[in-house]
Amino acid sequence: MIAEVICAYCGAQNPTTRDHIPPRSMFPQPYPNDMITVPCCEKCRKGWSDDDEYFRTILLTAENMDFDPRVMKALSSVFRSVRKPAKTAFARMISDSILDFEVQTRTGISLPMKSGFKYDAPRISRVLSRIVRGLFFDEFGAVLPSDCDVTTILDQYGQKVQEITSKVRFEEARWAADRMFVYTFARAQGSECAGIWLGAFYEKVSFVGFVKPKALERNVAGTL
Repeated sequence: MIAEVICAYCGAQNPTTRDHIPPRSMFPQPYPNDMITVPCCEKCRKGWSDDDEYFRTILLTAENMDFDPRVMKALSSVFRSVRKPAKTAFARMISDSILDFEVQTRTGISLPMKSGFKYDAPRISRVLSRIVRGLFFDEFGAVLPSDCDVTTILDQYGQKVQEITSKVRFEEARWAADRMFVYTFARAQGSECAGIWLGAFYEKVSFVGFVKPKALERNVAGTL
């Protein structure tokens, strides 16, 4: 329990709004009643809406999201949005990022060509990093220390998640957004912030977040 209300991201006192973790636009309306929210100041929120819109468009149109009725319902909002005259540039950018690519099995057998997005990794990472920071605050009632960095991986098919969970013991899974979002974490002993965060949207598209002190990164870099 925190003694005063502070921004989950910068620690500013008396924030005037709340941030949904993950962004509520990821989910169909009416929005679930059990979404995670954290206090947030307007200064931190500035510029997030564009990244959030890009994030939901890329994730909801992922190949392994096909045929999920909840996703299809959420996608209707995406389609309505990109049809607006003000979104012409955004729609063109998404269209231009669709590419055909080769697919191979693990044994090297070539499969028919598929279409997919060449997405802007830094934009996706910004949203995922914010999600990790928001979850940290929600779990521990404290802002992730400024001397800690968050590195994220969009793990579409959960291969990295499976590899990590086979080696690390995580907390019991936390479900939210009417079971359309789930996450868990494992903290490093002796550290205020270091750990690994795992999450999944609609039990289909996963992500991994690594949190570690910047000093640790410098020490490791110095040994190379």
